[in-house]
Amino acid sequence: MAAVLRAAVVRDGCRWLDVHGASMGRAIADGSRVLVRPGERPRRGEVWAFTDDFARVLVHRYRSERHGLLWFQGDANAVVDQGVRRDRLIGRVATVDGGHGMRRLGHLRTLCARLGLDVRSGLRRIGRYFRILRHFLSNR
Repeated sequence: MAAVLRAAVVRDGCRWLDVHGASMGRAIADGSRVLVRPGERPRRGEVWAFTDDFARVLVHRYRSERHGLLWFQGDANAVVDQGVRRDRLIGRVATVDGGHGMRRLGHLRTLCARLGLDVRSGLRRIGRYFRILRHFLSNR
């Protein structure tokens, strides 16, 4: 199943997939659609589509690689998923259409995920650092 979907993503350059479930919390709501693009290898914090042992398509955030397996976790899940082999990857999630307009899953969201923050608190923290830096530079 993953190979067929991955081939379609590579052939077409992207593919829309329907998402069901609450495992990604506010990042990707139940009933959303995600635009999946081809990717070589996940980077920490990126959201990827892949298949599990039961051929279900999952969309979760990449955490790490250990023992030759890739480890993902839904933002709203307390535990990490079972390890995933590379041949189960479909592609990287680039855009979310949640019914209220489309938004990209870009660098800011990935940075916040890497820091273990939701986007709102991440923006507040980053804004605070910029204010401190601006204050420091203006007093030089």
